Amino acid sequence: QMAVSRVIKLQHHRIAQCRSVKITILGDEGVPVQVDGEAWIQPPGVIKIVHKNRAQMLTRDRAFENTLKSWEDKQKYDSCKPVIRSPLYPQQAVELATEEEVAQIQLCSQAAEELITRYWKAAVRFPCSLLFSRLNKPSSFILSS
Repeated sequence: QMAVSRVIKLQHHRIAQCRSVKITILGDEGVPVQVDGEAWIQPPGVIKIVHKNRAQMLTRDRAFENTLKSWEDKQKYDSCKPVIRSPLYPQQAVELATEEEVAQIQLCSQAAEELITRYWKAAVRFPCSLLFSRLNKPSSFILSS
Protein backbone atom coordinates (compact mmCIF):
# COMPACT_ATOMS: atom_id res chain seq x y z
CA GLN A 1 0.00 0.00 0.00
CA MET A 2 1.19 3.49 -0.71
CA ALA A 3 2.24 5.84 2.07
CA VAL A 4 1.76 9.59 1.76
CA SER A 5 3.66 12.42 3.43
CA ARG A 6 2.35 15.94 4.06
CA VAL A 7 5.01 18.42 5.07
CA ILE A 8 4.51 22.14 5.61
CA LYS A 9 4.80 24.12 2.33
CA LEU A 10 5.02 20.90 0.28
CA GLN A 11 2.44 18.99 -1.67
CA HIS A 12 1.53 15.35 -1.01
CA HIS A 13 4.38 13.07 -1.96
CA ARG A 14 4.41 9.37 -2.63
CA ILE A 15 7.11 8.00 -0.35
CA ALA A 16 6.70 4.24 -0.65
CA GLN A 17 5.09 1.53 -2.67
CA CYS A 18 7.35 -1.32 -1.83
CA ARG A 19 7.95 -4.12 0.65
CA SER A 20 9.70 -1.90 3.16
CA VAL A 21 10.19 1.79 3.92
CA LYS A 22 12.28 3.69 6.45
CA ILE A 23 11.14 7.12 7.69
CA THR A 24 13.47 9.24 9.82
CA ILE A 25 11.87 11.99 11.92
CA LEU A 26 14.41 14.68 12.77
CA GLY A 27 14.13 17.58 15.20
CA ASP A 28 12.98 18.00 18.78
CA GLU A 29 9.20 17.76 18.28
CA GLY A 30 7.05 14.80 17.43
CA VAL A 31 5.10 14.50 14.20
CA PRO A 32 1.37 13.67 13.95
CA VAL A 33 1.03 10.18 12.41
CA GLN A 34 -2.11 8.37 11.36
CA VAL A 35 -2.49 4.71 10.40
CA ASP A 36 -5.98 3.35 9.66
CA GLY A 37 -7.72 6.13 11.59
CA GLU A 38 -5.61 5.91 14.75
CA ALA A 39 -3.63 9.16 15.18
CA TRP A 40 -0.77 9.84 17.58
CA ILE A 41 2.31 12.05 17.97
CA GLN A 42 5.37 10.10 16.86
CA PRO A 43 8.53 11.31 18.65
CA PRO A 44 11.71 11.91 16.61
CA GLY A 45 13.42 8.74 15.52
CA VAL A 46 13.17 6.09 12.83
CA ILE A 47 10.01 4.32 11.63
CA LYS A 48 10.53 1.11 9.67
CA ILE A 49 7.57 -0.44 7.84
CA VAL A 50 8.04 -3.96 6.50
CA HIS A 51 5.27 -5.94 4.82
CA LYS A 52 5.61 -9.61 5.71
CA ASN A 53 3.71 -12.70 4.55
CA ARG A 54 2.07 -10.86 1.67
CA ALA A 55 -0.01 -12.93 -0.69
CA GLN A 56 0.73 -12.73 -4.40
CA MET A 57 -1.59 -10.08 -5.79
CA LEU A 58 -0.94 -10.41 -9.51
CA THR A 59 -1.28 -13.72 -11.28
CA ARG A 60 -0.85 -15.01 -14.80
CA ASP A 61 -3.72 -16.91 -16.43
CA ARG A 62 -1.91 -19.46 -18.57
CA ALA A 63 -5.13 -21.28 -19.49
CA PHE A 64 -6.50 -18.05 -20.96
CA GLU A 65 -3.25 -17.39 -22.84
CA ASN A 66 -3.31 -20.91 -24.31
CA THR A 67 -6.96 -20.59 -25.31
CA LEU A 68 -6.28 -17.23 -26.93
CA LYS A 69 -3.25 -18.60 -28.78
CA SER A 70 -5.18 -21.60 -30.14
CA TRP A 71 -8.05 -19.32 -31.18
CA GLU A 72 -5.61 -17.03 -33.03
CA ASP A 73 -4.01 -20.03 -34.77
CA LYS A 74 -7.46 -21.24 -35.81
CA GLN A 75 -8.30 -17.76 -37.13
CA LYS A 76 -5.10 -17.74 -39.21
CA TYR A 77 -5.84 -21.22 -40.55
CA ASP A 78 -9.47 -20.35 -41.34
CA SER A 79 -8.50 -17.13 -43.11
CA CYS A 80 -6.21 -19.11 -45.45
CA LYS A 81 -8.96 -21.55 -46.51
CA PRO A 82 -11.03 -20.56 -49.55
CA VAL A 83 -14.70 -20.11 -48.75
CA ILE A 84 -17.04 -21.96 -51.07
CA ARG A 85 -20.68 -21.03 -50.80
CA SER A 86 -23.36 -22.51 -52.92
CA PRO A 87 -26.98 -21.63 -52.27
CA LEU A 88 -29.28 -24.48 -51.38
CA TYR A 89 -31.66 -23.46 -54.13
CA PRO A 90 -29.73 -21.50 -56.80
CA GLN A 91 -32.88 -20.12 -58.38
CA GLN A 92 -33.91 -18.66 -55.00
CA ALA A 93 -30.52 -17.26 -53.98
CA VAL A 94 -30.95 -14.12 -51.90
CA GLU A 95 -28.29 -11.50 -51.24
CA LEU A 96 -27.72 -11.66 -47.46
CA ALA A 97 -25.85 -8.35 -47.14
CA THR A 98 -25.16 -5.34 -49.30
CA GLU A 99 -21.60 -4.51 -50.33
CA GLU A 100 -21.57 -1.64 -47.83
CA GLU A 101 -22.69 -3.97 -45.01
CA VAL A 102 -20.03 -6.50 -45.96
CA ALA A 103 -17.39 -3.75 -45.89
CA GLN A 104 -18.57 -2.61 -42.44
CA ILE A 105 -18.51 -6.18 -41.12
CA GLN A 106 -14.98 -6.67 -42.48
CA LEU A 107 -13.78 -3.44 -40.82
CA CYS A 108 -15.33 -4.51 -37.52
CA SER A 109 -13.75 -7.95 -37.83
CA GLN A 110 -10.32 -6.46 -38.55
CA ALA A 111 -10.61 -4.09 -35.58
CA ALA A 112 -11.59 -6.97 -33.27
CA GLU A 113 -8.73 -9.10 -34.56
CA GLU A 114 -6.26 -6.23 -34.02
CA LEU A 115 -7.56 -5.67 -30.48
CA ILE A 116 -7.24 -9.35 -29.60
CA THR A 117 -3.74 -9.52 -31.10
CA ARG A 118 -2.56 -6.46 -29.15
CA TYR A 119 -4.10 -7.77 -25.92
CA TRP A 120 -2.38 -11.13 -26.37
CA LYS A 121 0.99 -9.49 -27.08
CA ALA A 122 0.60 -7.27 -24.01
CA ALA A 123 -0.37 -10.29 -21.88
CA VAL A 124 2.77 -12.11 -23.02
CA ARG A 125 5.02 -9.08 -22.51
CA PHE A 126 3.52 -7.93 -19.19
CA PRO A 127 1.85 -11.06 -17.74
CA CYS A 128 1.19 -9.69 -14.25
CA SER A 129 -0.09 -6.24 -15.14
CA LEU A 130 -3.18 -7.25 -17.13
CA LEU A 131 -4.62 -10.17 -15.25
CA PHE A 132 -4.74 -9.84 -11.48
CA SER A 133 -6.75 -10.69 -8.42
CA ARG A 134 -6.58 -8.79 -5.18
CA LEU A 135 -6.19 -11.28 -2.33
CA ASN A 136 -5.58 -9.00 0.63
CA LYS A 137 -5.51 -5.29 1.29
CA PRO A 138 -2.50 -4.11 3.30
CA SER A 139 -2.94 -1.33 5.81
CA SER A 140 -2.51 2.20 4.58
CA PHE A 141 0.03 4.47 6.25
CA ILE A 142 -0.26 8.26 6.29
CA LEU A 143 2.44 10.48 7.73
CA SER A 144 1.33 14.08 8.09
CA SER A 145 2.75 17.23 9.57
